[in-house]
Amino acid sequence: MAVSTSKKEALNTQFKSTRWSKNSQFLCGATLIATCLTWLLFQSTISRFTYDLLILVSPADGAENSVVILKIDEATLEAMPEPWPWPRQYYGEMLYLLDELGASQIGFDIQFIDPRDSEGDDYFAQAISYVGNIVLASDMVERNTEFFSGMMALEPLSLFTDAGAKAGLVGVDRDVDGVIRTAPMYEKTFSSVLAGHTKPLESGMKRLIRYQGGAETIDTISLMQLFIENGIKQEQIAGKTVLVGWGTKGVVDSAGGQVDQFPSPWTRWDGLTMPGVEVHATLIDNYKKNSWLYQFPAWLELLSILITVSTSVIPMIKFRPIWSFAMPLVFVSLSLGCSLLLWQIGYFFNALLAAPIVLVAYITASL
Repeated sequence: MAVSTSKKEALNTQFKSTRWSKNSQFLCGATLIATCLTWLLFQSTISRFTYDLLILVSPADGAENSVVILKIDEATLEAMPEPWPWPRQYYGEMLYLLDELGASQIGFDIQFIDPRDSEGDDYFAQAISYVGNIVLASDMVERNTEFFSGMMALEPLSLFTDAGAKAGLVGVDRDVDGVIRTAPMYEKTFSSVLAGHTKPLESGMKRLIRYQGGAETIDTISLMQLFIENGIKQEQIAGKTVLVGWGTKGVVDSAGGQVDQFPSPWTRWDGLTMPGVEVHATLIDNYKKNSWLYQFPAWLELLSILITVSTSVIPMIKFRPIWSFAMPLVFVSLSLGCSLLLWQIGYFFNALLAAPIVLVAYITASL
């Protein structure tokens, strides 16, 4: 009788071992498939979400901002005696008024590529020459005609550059969801010229923009206030970079044919867009403070996934799911903690990449 019981126990143990081996193989296979699919199909999506989440949790420090935005809003358009596009004498007056308030430099996120009435153009050019430290927007557009195909530069009028104005490219690189997360790597951008960086950013790790917050986080004043006596205090402008640009969703940029508004990392959370001029102000702030976020290369992210997933799946093979949940939770939490710590010192680590894989593995182990 004892022999028979012993044989039954041995057979039962062998059956459980075989079944557990098959379950382990199924778990490893499902985890491998989940890893491949996550990396190939969802890596960029998860990376964008992680970036937006970290921006929400830990935005850039807005202390000691040296940039002020004068926005062309609905109130400004209604207050001006003439409709848009304005005579260029207006821009000359803006320069003289801002110079009196002590602005260190002035950038127009507006293109002046076509001549208008000579009196207005000459007045604006004289103001540029008198005030100095002026940057005007330039751009690159694609042209496909019968005689020409390729990129074409839209530069400010030579009358204005001859007067001393510098040109800066206002083009930006957008992700598939329209959000501007990456720093432009080409030279003489609008923001880099205003920040005093004449050379392009060094190649190497990808640089991401560190935003301070959503729309109008950076000091923003209605341009209308500039034309009101004592509408703007000197301490608001003195010694600062002043940017003039669109601040309304309803006005179309006459040069680009588009509304100058972009989704930001905060749009996911508050549903609001950000004026293009504030994106440039954020870039200037990143240049001056060198507060870029450096993204780790893809191979390092993949290695971190493999380590996190491996250390999470092994407990699922050896222990019951209810007990094996603790170890993956610890590793994913540690990964998120490391991501937040690295963020504080200027590095972006996509810690959430491993989370869906570990979740799939846990569900598979629970079956």
